[in-house]
Amino acid sequence: MKAAVLKPIWDLFCIKFKRRVHRILVHYLPDSKYKQKWDAFYQYWWKFEKYGYSLRIFRDEIRISNDNLIISGNSPNTIWTTFGIFCEKEYDFTDTADYLMIDIGLNIGVASIYFAQKENIKKIYGYEPFLKTYQQALKNIEQNPSCKDKICANPFGLGNSTKEKIIHYNADLPGSMSTVKDLYADFGISETIQIKSASDVLAPIFAKYHNLKKFLKIDCEGAEEEILANLQHSGILKDVDLILLEWHFGCYAAITKILTDTDFIVTCHHTVPDIQGNIIAFSKRKL
Repeated sequence: MKAAVLKPIWDLFCIKFKRRVHRILVHYLPDSKYKQKWDAFYQYWWKFEKYGYSLRIFRDEIRISNDNLIISGNSPNTIWTTFGIFCEKEYDFTDTADYLMIDIGLNIGVASIYFAQKENIKKIYGYEPFLKTYQQALKNIEQNPSCKDKICANPFGLGNSTKEKIIHYNADLPGSMSTVKDLYADFGISETIQIKSASDVLAPIFAKYHNLKKFLKIDCEGAEEEILANLQHSGILKDVDLILLEWHFGCYAAITKILTDTDFIVTCHHTVPDIQGNIIAFSKRKL
């Protein structure tokens, strides 16, 4: 009887001891993908547990889960993105109305999966031009069957016109590529991506879901200005009710002007002064 009581205590001690030894060894390793992944794990695993999520690494794949969620990926970016969206709720908002969500910068699907769990988000269209990132998004959507029917993922980006571009891909940061700047020209493998006119793509979707409020989540590493300008020029930006946006490369002033000229109330936060931050915008037309 005593052995039966002591065994789980001993097992827990062994797990914690092995984890502590491994963490020390990782600390002294030279910089590598392995070190970066495990450094992020040790920084965040206990934070996820506080929010009721399990963070694990299986055969080099990062997995975050609870009874209602599975998110997986192959870089520390998976950890940071999921923690920000599911734990810190950086895109969250509350409204009783029903919404159509447009996810511009689908990344590995985390934001779309988060919002698909909300009853009043009725349909989501996501856009991700980088193939490997898009494929990981499809995997994550498939792993969450309770919300996957809400999400329509598309393997192209949105912009001010329809075009092809060659951009270098950084597998360590699958959500960090830009369609307006080749940020990793000296690192990674080049990829031909498809961009389509934002207004051409979204106009028929807005018409189809005319009875729903429109919510844009935009995180597309610098393309946000040309996308909003395109939507404004076409006249369909006025149909949008809410925008939650991360801006890049100091374009906040131009974005703010586009939005205020289209009767939005705008709040702007600078995460890195004059370089990167967040904008929340509400349409005065819809209030």
